[in-house]
Amino acid sequence: MGTETELREKRDLRVRLRVAVDDFVNEIQESDFTFALVLLFMIALNLADFAFTSRTLGLGYKELNPIMKFLFLVDPVAAGVFKMALVASLSALAWALRHHRQMVVATLFAVGVYLDLLVYHLVGSLLFNGNR
Repeated sequence: MGTETELREKRDLRVRLRVAVDDFVNEIQESDFTFALVLLFMIALNLADFAFTSRTLGLGYKELNPIMKFLFLVDPVAAGVFKMALVASLSALAWALRHHRQMVVATLFAVGVYLDLLVYHLVGSLLFNGNR
């Protein structure tokens, strides 16, 4: 247990963080240009994920996503078309609903997932350097 001052400081920090996040989400929600940049960034991350995945599969690694695993087995081009079409369709839906806070938050969450995947691929590339 902390002192009353420490507890107050933690609460104040949480409040400041919540206000900062709310301001960030509001800015994206209110600016079509900013939201468009977020969507373009998400699409770019999706392309990067596909490129890294294709590369690692070519090195003999396994796809962890069961849907994409099936599609890559059927036809890698079909897997890429499916992946790009899915994200493009979801981006169009997100654009149509961009003034709804929940859609902005969901889109930012998706960007976070893609950033995690990018880090995963980059760390894997650095650690394994093409060696299994």
